[in-house]
Amino acid sequence: MKTEIRTWALPIILAILLVSVVAVLAGGAGDGGSENREITDIGVPVPEPTLVSPDRGPRSLRENDDGVIIESPTTYLTYWNEKMKWGLSDEEIEKYSGVLEEKILVRYYDQDHDYCHIRDLNEFGEELGSVLGLTPDQITDFVRSHREQLVIDHQDSHGNSF
Repeated sequence: MKTEIRTWALPIILAILLVSVVAVLAGGAGDGGSENREITDIGVPVPEPTLVSPDRGPRSLRENDDGVIIESPTTYLTYWNEKMKWGLSDEEIEKYSGVLEEKILVRYYDQDHDYCHIRDLNEFGEELGSVLGLTPDQITDFVRSHREQLVIDHQDSHGNSF
């Protein structure tokens, strides 16, 4: 009797195995070039590319909502004088720091935190440029460099506080 079972069971097992292999191969090969194919059997769609408008610069180069914090106008001017090569002497930096503090930074002063919080670099750049006598090109270069520095500071996770 064992021989009879083996005789008819072997072809059935082979037939089931053959049908399974054909089913797996047919399921994997169907719809291979379709745009709407799915990666897995649980219904996850194929990722679509994200389009970025070329006229918008990288988000990191736009002004950060946090803005700029100035605690010491003298330190701030000294740093940017060296970086931008404005050629101001130490005496001029001291003089302009006082003017900057009295005429411009007073509008940005945060009494709760005891510092000046600049949110609009374009406006501040124009105001600073008028105090220092900068040319329009120098102002534009300053604002651009300042934004780039903000990106670097943000990436370093510890922005400069002047």
